[in-house]
Amino acid sequence: MSRSFPSPIASEISALRQQALQHLTATDVPHLTAEPPAELLYQTMLALQQQELHRAQKQIKALQQAAAHTTAAADPTADKFHRLFEYSSDAVFLLVDNHFVDCNAALLALVGETDKQQLLGRHVAEFAPQKQPDGHSSRERADDYCRLAAAQGRYRYEWLGQRSTGEEFWGEILLTPVQMDTHTLLHAVWRDITPLKMAEQRRRESEEDKQRALDAAGVGTVMYTLGSKEVVLDERARTLLGLPPGSGPLPHTEVVRQVHPEDLDQAGEVLTKSQQTSQSVVLEFRVMCADNAVRYVRFRGEIEKREGQPDRLLGVMRDISAHRQAQQELSYKNRLLEHIVHDMPVVLTKLDHTGVFLELIGLGLRPLGIQDNELQGASIFDGFPDEAEHMRRLLAGHSISTISHVVWEGKEVYYQNFGYFDKAKQEAVIFSLDITESEQRKKKLHAEKAFSKQVIDHSLDCLVSLDLNLCVTAWNQNAVQYTSVPEEQALGRSFFEVLPHLLETPEIRNVLEQVLKGKPITLFNHTLRLRPGSYDIYYVPLKNTDRSEVTGILITIRDITERNRMLADAVQLQRQHQQTIVRAVFAAQEAERKRIAEALHNGVGQLLYVTKLNLENGGPCPPDPAVLQVLNEAIQATRNVSHQLTPGILEDFGLEVALQELVKHIPQSKLKVYLHLTGLDQPRPLLLELSVYRIVQELLSNAIKHANAHQVHIQVEHEDDQIVLSVQDDGQGMPESPLVVSDPGMGIISIRNRAELLGGRFSLDSHPDRGTTVRVALPIPAKSE
Repeated sequence: MSRSFPSPIASEISALRQQALQHLTATDVPHLTAEPPAELLYQTMLALQQQELHRAQKQIKALQQAAAHTTAAADPTADKFHRLFEYSSDAVFLLVDNHFVDCNAALLALVGETDKQQLLGRHVAEFAPQKQPDGHSSRERADDYCRLAAAQGRYRYEWLGQRSTGEEFWGEILLTPVQMDTHTLLHAVWRDITPLKMAEQRRRESEEDKQRALDAAGVGTVMYTLGSKEVVLDERARTLLGLPPGSGPLPHTEVVRQVHPEDLDQAGEVLTKSQQTSQSVVLEFRVMCADNAVRYVRFRGEIEKREGQPDRLLGVMRDISAHRQAQQELSYKNRLLEHIVHDMPVVLTKLDHTGVFLELIGLGLRPLGIQDNELQGASIFDGFPDEAEHMRRLLAGHSISTISHVVWEGKEVYYQNFGYFDKAKQEAVIFSLDITESEQRKKKLHAEKAFSKQVIDHSLDCLVSLDLNLCVTAWNQNAVQYTSVPEEQALGRSFFEVLPHLLETPEIRNVLEQVLKGKPITLFNHTLRLRPGSYDIYYVPLKNTDRSEVTGILITIRDITERNRMLADAVQLQRQHQQTIVRAVFAAQEAERKRIAEALHNGVGQLLYVTKLNLENGGPCPPDPAVLQVLNEAIQATRNVSHQLTPGILEDFGLEVALQELVKHIPQSKLKVYLHLTGLDQPRPLLLELSVYRIVQELLSNAIKHANAHQVHIQVEHEDDQIVLSVQDDGQGMPESPLVVSDPGMGIISIRNRAELLGGRFSLDSHPDRGTTVRVALPIPAKSE
């Protein structure tokens, strides 16, 4: 247990140290300096104390011999023993059962007493703390030591004593039993070893401090004895060499095995040279670790001589792997920098604190026609005055990052510069990268962008582009007009933030999501909330150069209001033209029909009628009734055909009477017809009424000939500017595609074509066994038409 000591015995320590110095001087140690090493001084002091102890032991032996031969107080030997006991420089005392029975003056001085009577009869443990440093009771320990002395013939031990003043001190006690007639007397010598203990404690603390310092520095200690070739390593050194823990010496061969084979020869040469020249040993070598990793170790030591010959190598070693790696990394970076400077378009510049070129190198100088260090010694302010402001800032201690436009002897180069000022060296360092090609591309891109902007702004369409986050990246002038949102307020913002009303239409977001997946979408004849008219909106995905990924959306909004108006006008003109042609065709058809009807009526009909009259009145014999019947049927058929070709009643009495007469001529036994007419008393163009009449006529014919219907409902109504007719029968219905079925008459196809040519609408609803319904709506032309 470590214990601190008071310092009233400083004079004794000083005397012992002075005695050791005198001893060293007297022995004329060759390597003694003005101040010998602490370890040597401590060893000398310990040797002197041992000599004094041996002298005391001899005195004790002399006392024992004197006590054995003493028979009377007047004996001269007894007087000599008494003088040795009283005047010994060592503290001598006699104990019986561990109690003082006698002592000399040296003991009184040691324990701090002045009168022997204050000491006699007291237990020796009374001049000690209650417990010894090992934790045991001082009284019990003292009794144990007495028993050991009696058993062994003598016993030496260290004892922590305590003076009467309370001051603790370390002592060494030698107990020697002396057998008397009736009891055993213990002769004791008590020497104060506090100076030695304090010196040992200081040495131990110094060793601990040194070891802590070594541990903190990651340093291990090595002691190699050249004669025995044994190596003593501390724990840290063993770890560095990859050796198992331990404290004993190792054969040097076991240590050598840990060194990399390629470093053994160099290590041997350095060690041999050091032994021959007594120079310090400085050695770096590699250690092979258990995991096959390599550790770099540096050893530094001194050769210690004995009697003029190298005896031991004392030194320290530490792990320099990190330092080596840093050196290798630095070397690699230097090589890399050299490669960059000489093989890439860069420039490395060094300036002194005034701006004078210390170094100017790099492949990036070649476009200017400047060779490495051609401008060394010149001022950067003279050579490149446009950079003066940046250089003054750099030389003032600030870091810079600039783009320079350098013109040298008609040659133009752009550089990206990074510079800093090294205050330690008072130098500025600039690293410049030739970015001429990049700057030229930027200029070209800027010009192209400006041109594209002009094209976009002058486009007749509203153009908007979005990125993947649906933020606006382009917003042309028409977009500003359409939305009343300035370009600067739209760019960079979310499309829905610029036009918040779009959030009310979820389909817009769905459209944009589909386009971002690569699907183009077009909305025709769309309306905008913020602007009247009709618009086609094109959503087109924007892709990268290899068209592998979507990068955004282009929205094109085209105003088609005028186009729709013009198209409607064209359709109207075309319809009017078609209607004019149709009217002409229909008029020609009706005129031809009228001519044929008149020919039948006035020609064929009259001939048949004359023939009948001649048969009835012209001969003596009455005509054959069968012949007359045939003539009557022929005359009636001619009249019917003439009537069908040109319904004169339509011209004379109008559509309403004509339809009623048409229905009357249909035998009710074959087909029951229900006619509903509304508003037909109003005037209408003859061609329109004729078309209605022909359509009804054809539909009734189809119902009789093809539908096998039993009844038909006909409804004709004059509504505002159109005539609407509907014919519904209860016949067998029509196939799924009636418009492609041929029929002998006008047919469904003719009815539909006639309706469309007149600008009307046609619809057909028919199902097998459920009858047929045909609806036709025909516009009433204006009077001008």
